[in-house]
Amino acid sequence: MLSKQTLNLIEKTNIFENSIKWIASKENEKISKLSTNEALNLIGNIIFFGNLFKNCLSVCLLDWAYLVNRILKYCAFIVTDNKKSNCWHHPLLGWTSERIDGGYQWAFTRMIKQISLLWSKEMVEFLAINFFTNFDETKLPQQQNVKRKNSKSFGEIPIFPTMDNKLPSDFLQKFIGKFGSKKHQETIGSIQAVALPPFTSPIIFCQLYQNALLAFYNSRIEILSSLSRNDSLVLAKLWHYINPDVSNTEGFKTCLGYLVTDPGVTSPHFAPLQLFGEIAYSLISILDEREMYETEKPFTRIQLCQIATFANRFCFHAIWDSLIDFENRRSSLLFTSMYNLLNILFNRDCRRQFTPSKNFWTIPEISFKAFVTEFERNETSKRAQLLMEKMPHIIPLRDRIFLFRKFIQFSSKISQEEQKQNKVKHKDRQLTIFDL
Repeated sequence: MLSKQTLNLIEKTNIFENSIKWIASKENEKISKLSTNEALNLIGNIIFFGNLFKNCLSVCLLDWAYLVNRILKYCAFIVTDNKKSNCWHHPLLGWTSERIDGGYQWAFTRMIKQISLLWSKEMVEFLAINFFTNFDETKLPQQQNVKRKNSKSFGEIPIFPTMDNKLPSDFLQKFIGKFGSKKHQETIGSIQAVALPPFTSPIIFCQLYQNALLAFYNSRIEILSSLSRNDSLVLAKLWHYINPDVSNTEGFKTCLGYLVTDPGVTSPHFAPLQLFGEIAYSLISILDEREMYETEKPFTRIQLCQIATFANRFCFHAIWDSLIDFENRRSSLLFTSMYNLLNILFNRDCRRQFTPSKNFWTIPEISFKAFVTEFERNETSKRAQLLMEKMPHIIPLRDRIFLFRKFIQFSSKISQEEQKQNKVKHKDRQLTIFDL
């Protein structure tokens, strides 16, 4: 532990601020050569001193966020959910695809305490206020299309630039990665491609905590609880950022248009939507009846209906128009966050209705005849099957019963045909035996 005099000296001489700028400017020479444990020690110290010297942090906030996000993204890259023979367990990261030296175990306790400051109440409030309200957007350069080679090395994981970068045009090359390197279709199904908007500071905040959720899987509950503690500061601002026009009932098409533009979900513009889905699901799942229907916190009933419409239509079009590649981890995580939110809202509405009508959850864009046609094809429609598995509520109950009866008739016909074929085969066998 450093003495109080040393800490005062660090604050007066701006050592922390200058160190952050120096490390950020030298990332290709220094950070890229660090091992995983050394990188975790570095991020622990960066978070600890950032939490301690918030006045200095506000000056070098973008550089600080660049370093933290860079290391978090690498940690999220090596973390795996599969406990295979080629995976190793790390006390902080959990199961990883990379063998990590265990010689730093004595520092893990201190390291965990330092890193957990990132989702402490004070740090979340500080970052939310600075990135959502007080941040100067002129510090962020304009967007441009770039190319990047695929890489797995720590030194080539892209996030942010430095504040004093001599080439501001490199900003999105580091942050967005390979987005814009390919030409995509202008429309998929009924969804038109939407050009990604100018880069904004809330995206930095969202990707910072999104990478933290992916890197420190064992601490997900703590991180989400901290982000949802002050719902008016983070959750409400995220919803306003995603759907700024309350009167627009088709705001979901904008996010779906982003998927048409970037089907690989490589752009950081998806981070606010994914983080909102995870925080809202975590909070709504623990709300009691009084909080949700009487106090109406964190959302009013009108807002709950707006969010439910957004999630319902987003998930439907993502499946029906084949906008989501479930084998792609990034797009699958994005869909899962919105689908979990949709499920919890639908279940709460079934238990006690907050929507205005029973037909609220149905989708007007698709007719029942068109949906049945999908099942009457020679090859069964995968998207229709997936919708019936994940979102059966989009079809009215009466139509679902009709479809269920049709399934029974179809399966009975198949079974009868199989029985006839088996009888014919059995007779043929008997005849061959008699011939012998």
